[in-house]
Amino acid sequence: MILGYMSDEGYFANATGGAADYTPDFLLGRWPVHSVSETNAIADKILAYEGADSTQAWAHDAVFVADDDPSFESAQDRRSTPI
Repeated sequence: MILGYMSDEGYFANATGGAADYTPDFLLGRWPVHSVSETNAIADKILAYEGADSTQAWAHDAVFVADDDPSFESAQDRRSTPI
């Protein structure tokens, strides 16, 4: 396992500001799909989530989990400069 490498769409989401601007101008992501049926399943889940009752606990409660393993932080600090 190589720590410090990740999928990053920042290059494609940088519409203004030039090459030295690493702040994306919009959010861009990927769906891990391999077929039309997988694409439809994810789209249905997103639409159901957006239309769900926002008064339920899951809609506003969150749990954050972290570890104090210093190797993760050091690997992120050594990460190469974005394109």
